[in-house]
Amino acid sequence: VVDEASLSTVRRTLIASVSLYELAVAKYGKLKADRMFTPSARRPTIDFVGGMSEFDDVDTKVFCIDELSGLPWGRPWITHGVDQKSSFPVGTSMDNKSRSAMSAVAAIVNSIEVKRMADYGPEVSHLIWEAYGYPVGALVDNALYNNFRILSLGADLADYSWAQPFQPKQKRNIEYLNGRTVHDFLENEPGYRGALDDPD
Repeated sequence: VVDEASLSTVRRTLIASVSLYELAVAKYGKLKADRMFTPSARRPTIDFVGGMSEFDDVDTKVFCIDELSGLPWGRPWITHGVDQKSSFPVGTSMDNKSRSAMSAVAAIVNSIEVKRMADYGPEVSHLIWEAYGYPVGALVDNALYNNFRILSLGADLADYSWAQPFQPKQKRNIEYLNGRTVHDFLENEPGYRGALDDPD
Protein backbone atom coordinates (compact mmCIF):
# COMPACT_ATOMS: atom_id res chain seq x y z
CA VAL A 1 0.00 0.00 0.00
CA VAL A 2 1.38 3.39 -1.01
CA ASP A 3 0.77 6.32 1.29
CA GLU A 4 -0.92 9.40 -0.12
CA ALA A 5 1.47 12.08 -1.32
CA SER A 6 1.88 15.06 0.98
CA LEU A 7 0.74 18.50 -0.07
CA SER A 8 4.33 19.72 -0.40
CA THR A 9 5.19 16.80 -2.71
CA VAL A 10 2.18 17.53 -4.90
CA ARG A 11 3.11 21.21 -5.00
CA ARG A 12 6.73 20.51 -6.01
CA THR A 13 5.62 18.05 -8.68
CA LEU A 14 3.11 20.52 -10.10
CA ILE A 15 5.63 23.38 -10.20
CA ALA A 16 8.23 21.16 -11.88
CA SER A 17 5.76 20.13 -14.60
CA VAL A 18 4.87 23.61 -15.87
CA SER A 19 7.00 26.23 -17.61
CA LEU A 20 8.07 29.58 -16.16
CA TYR A 21 5.73 31.30 -18.61
CA GLU A 22 2.74 29.24 -17.40
CA LEU A 23 3.62 30.02 -13.78
CA ALA A 24 3.78 33.73 -14.61
CA VAL A 25 0.37 33.55 -16.33
CA ALA A 26 -1.13 31.91 -13.25
CA LYS A 27 0.51 34.35 -10.86
CA TYR A 28 0.34 37.68 -12.73
CA GLY A 29 -2.08 37.18 -15.64
CA LYS A 30 -1.44 36.72 -19.36
CA LEU A 31 -0.88 40.40 -20.17
CA LYS A 32 1.99 40.85 -17.71
CA ALA A 33 3.41 37.40 -18.48
CA ASP A 34 3.56 38.26 -22.18
CA ARG A 35 5.49 41.45 -21.35
CA MET A 36 7.90 39.52 -19.12
CA PHE A 37 8.68 36.92 -21.78
CA THR A 38 8.66 39.08 -24.90
CA PRO A 39 11.96 38.85 -26.81
CA SER A 40 13.87 42.11 -26.85
CA ALA A 41 15.52 43.77 -29.79
CA ARG A 42 18.74 42.30 -31.11
CA ARG A 43 21.89 43.66 -29.51
CA PRO A 44 24.97 44.78 -31.47
CA THR A 45 27.21 41.86 -32.39
CA ILE A 46 30.59 41.94 -30.65
CA ASP A 47 33.19 40.45 -32.97
CA PHE A 48 36.36 41.02 -30.93
CA VAL A 49 37.67 39.79 -27.60
CA GLY A 50 37.38 42.36 -24.82
CA GLY A 51 34.45 44.14 -26.41
CA MET A 52 31.69 43.14 -23.99
CA SER A 53 31.76 41.36 -20.63
CA GLU A 54 28.72 39.71 -19.06
CA PHE A 55 28.26 39.73 -15.27
CA ASP A 56 25.83 37.75 -13.16
CA ASP A 57 25.67 36.30 -9.66
CA VAL A 58 24.85 32.81 -8.45
CA ASP A 59 24.05 31.31 -5.06
CA THR A 60 26.64 28.60 -4.45
CA LYS A 61 24.15 26.61 -2.33
CA VAL A 62 27.16 25.50 -0.24
CA PHE A 63 27.38 26.14 3.49
CA CYS A 64 31.00 26.99 4.28
CA ILE A 65 33.09 26.74 7.43
CA ASP A 66 36.11 29.00 7.97
CA GLU A 67 39.17 26.73 7.77
CA LEU A 68 41.18 28.86 10.22
CA SER A 69 38.65 29.54 12.98
CA GLY A 70 36.30 26.59 12.43
CA LEU A 71 33.33 28.97 12.64
CA PRO A 72 30.38 29.01 10.21
CA TRP A 73 30.94 31.42 7.32
CA GLY A 74 27.62 31.15 5.48
CA ARG A 75 26.44 30.51 1.94
CA PRO A 76 28.67 32.47 -0.46
CA TRP A 77 27.34 34.31 -3.48
CA ILE A 78 29.69 34.36 -6.47
CA THR A 79 29.56 37.09 -9.11
CA HIS A 80 31.31 35.99 -12.30
CA GLY A 81 32.27 37.92 -15.40
CA VAL A 82 32.98 36.38 -18.82
CA ASP A 83 34.03 37.81 -22.14
CA GLN A 84 31.08 37.66 -24.54
CA LYS A 85 33.15 36.78 -27.62
CA SER A 86 35.52 34.15 -26.20
CA SER A 87 33.49 32.96 -23.14
CA PHE A 88 36.71 33.27 -21.13
CA PRO A 89 36.27 34.17 -17.42
CA VAL A 90 37.55 37.68 -16.77
CA GLY A 91 36.71 38.39 -13.13
CA THR A 92 34.92 37.25 -10.02
CA SER A 93 33.91 38.30 -6.54
CA MET A 94 32.60 36.28 -3.60
CA ASP A 95 30.81 37.33 -0.44
CA ASN A 96 28.62 35.76 2.23
CA LYS A 97 26.13 38.60 1.79
CA SER A 98 23.39 38.42 -0.81
CA ARG A 99 24.00 39.91 -4.25
CA SER A 100 24.14 43.67 -4.53
CA ALA A 101 25.42 46.44 -6.78
CA MET A 102 28.71 46.34 -4.89
CA SER A 103 29.22 42.65 -5.75
CA ALA A 104 28.84 43.59 -9.43
CA VAL A 105 31.29 46.48 -8.94
CA ALA A 106 33.80 44.14 -7.24
CA ALA A 107 33.61 41.65 -10.13
CA ILE A 108 34.01 44.42 -12.72
CA VAL A 109 37.04 45.85 -10.90
CA ASN A 110 38.52 42.35 -10.56
CA SER A 111 38.04 41.78 -14.29
CA ILE A 112 40.41 44.64 -15.20
CA GLU A 113 43.11 43.68 -12.71
CA VAL A 114 46.08 41.45 -13.48
CA LYS A 115 45.45 38.19 -11.63
CA ARG A 116 47.97 36.81 -9.14
CA MET A 117 47.65 33.09 -9.81
CA ALA A 118 49.33 32.12 -6.52
CA ASP A 119 46.10 33.24 -4.82
CA TYR A 120 44.28 30.34 -6.53
CA GLY A 121 46.59 27.63 -5.18
CA PRO A 122 50.14 26.33 -5.67
CA GLU A 123 49.11 23.94 -8.46
CA VAL A 124 48.24 26.86 -10.78
CA SER A 125 50.76 29.44 -9.55
CA HIS A 126 52.94 28.95 -12.67
CA LEU A 127 50.07 29.76 -15.05
CA ILE A 128 49.15 33.14 -16.51
CA TRP A 129 45.59 34.50 -16.50
CA GLU A 130 45.40 36.03 -19.96
CA ALA A 131 42.11 37.93 -19.80
CA TYR A 132 42.21 41.29 -18.06
CA GLY A 133 41.88 44.95 -18.93
CA TYR A 134 39.10 47.46 -19.50
CA PRO A 135 36.09 46.14 -21.43
CA VAL A 136 34.25 48.39 -23.86
CA GLY A 137 30.90 47.40 -22.38
CA ALA A 138 29.49 45.50 -19.41
CA LEU A 139 26.17 43.63 -19.49
CA VAL A 140 24.55 43.16 -16.07
CA ASP A 141 21.22 42.02 -14.67
CA ASN A 142 18.30 44.38 -15.08
CA ALA A 143 17.65 44.51 -11.36
CA LEU A 144 16.92 47.30 -8.91
CA TYR A 145 20.22 46.86 -7.10
CA ASN A 146 22.20 47.24 -10.35
CA ASN A 147 21.17 50.84 -10.89
CA PHE A 148 23.31 53.10 -13.02
CA ARG A 149 24.16 55.55 -10.23
CA ILE A 150 25.79 52.93 -8.00
CA LEU A 151 27.61 51.23 -10.87
CA SER A 152 28.92 54.51 -12.28
CA LEU A 153 30.04 55.78 -8.86
CA GLY A 154 31.59 52.47 -7.82
CA ALA A 155 33.16 51.46 -11.10
CA ASP A 156 32.86 53.91 -13.99
CA LEU A 157 34.94 51.61 -16.13
CA ALA A 158 32.72 50.62 -19.07
CA ASP A 159 29.52 51.43 -20.93
CA TYR A 160 26.83 49.57 -18.99
CA SER A 161 23.82 47.83 -20.46
CA TRP A 162 21.12 45.79 -18.78
CA ALA A 163 19.61 42.46 -19.79
CA GLN A 164 15.84 42.19 -20.00
CA PRO A 165 14.26 40.29 -17.07
CA PHE A 166 13.49 36.62 -17.65
CA GLN A 167 15.60 36.56 -20.81
CA PRO A 168 18.66 34.44 -19.91
CA LYS A 169 19.67 34.06 -23.58
CA GLN A 170 20.71 37.71 -23.63
CA LYS A 171 23.69 36.77 -21.45
CA ARG A 172 23.97 33.12 -22.32
CA ASN A 173 27.72 32.85 -21.69
CA ILE A 174 27.55 33.82 -18.02
CA GLU A 175 24.36 31.80 -17.47
CA TYR A 176 26.15 28.75 -18.88
CA LEU A 177 29.19 29.32 -16.65
CA ASN A 178 27.00 29.71 -13.55
CA GLY A 179 25.10 26.53 -14.38
CA ARG A 180 28.30 24.54 -14.90
CA THR A 181 29.78 25.97 -11.68
CA VAL A 182 26.83 24.73 -9.62
CA HIS A 183 26.02 21.42 -11.32
CA ASP A 184 29.51 20.21 -12.25
CA PHE A 185 31.48 21.46 -9.25
CA LEU A 186 29.54 22.77 -6.26
CA GLU A 187 27.00 19.92 -6.12
CA ASN A 188 29.91 17.56 -5.35
CA GLU A 189 31.19 19.62 -2.43
CA PRO A 190 30.48 18.33 1.12
CA GLY A 191 28.72 21.53 2.19
CA TYR A 192 26.23 21.55 -0.71
CA ARG A 193 22.71 22.08 0.66
CA GLY A 194 20.62 22.91 -2.42
CA ALA A 195 18.28 25.83 -2.96
CA LEU A 196 17.12 27.81 0.07
CA ASP A 197 13.45 27.01 -0.63
CA ASP A 198 14.05 23.28 -1.11
CA PRO A 199 12.57 21.41 1.93
CA ASP A 200 14.64 18.32 1.16
